[in-house]
Amino acid sequence: MLDTTVKLGLANTIDAELQITPSESVATDEAGNTTTVSGIGDTFARLKINVLGDDQGAIAVAVLPYVKLPTAQSGLGNGRVEGGLILPVSVSAPGGFTVILMAEGDYLKNTARTGYHGAFDFLINVSHALDRRWTFYSEAVTSQSSEARDRSVYTLDEALTCILVPNLQLDFGGNFSLNGVAPRAQLYTGLSQRF
Repeated sequence: MLDTTVKLGLANTIDAELQITPSESVATDEAGNTTTVSGIGDTFARLKINVLGDDQGAIAVAVLPYVKLPTAQSGLGNGRVEGGLILPVSVSAPGGFTVILMAEGDYLKNTARTGYHGAFDFLINVSHALDRRWTFYSEAVTSQSSEARDRSVYTLDEALTCILVPNLQLDFGGNFSLNGVAPRAQLYTGLSQRF
């Protein structure tokens, strides 16, 4: 999967974000028959608004309303507009640690019938700089859904970032299922460039 996010600063405390997936592939294995669907994924538009501690202070709070636009081809998306609100809170902790608490509420299409349902995510992320270039992240995530047939998801996610040169950062990490609902392991790499 190729997942691209473009951010544009509109003001000192407001960013517009567009997440585009120009290439995505999903393989499904049923009774020994593997089916693969590839193509363009869905598009997410977000607005990030810092409401506290933008560039200074021990606590920073933001709100991120978002909408998912159904740009994915059949088999990769559900063809419906969805949306939600994300509330991240960042706290500078003793010893050079940073703790992020993030709650998210989503309005998602029902899987087996018409209509929508609510879903809720919560994560706790702890990070620490290892030196001037490398930073380690560890987080616990849970996803809960109000749709009766959905099971709760619990993952442990680990990541490292490296500043290659000023304004260019390399990310790599993995998301690991704690209860067998999410894929057992999802590994990723990423590259971030600030202009």
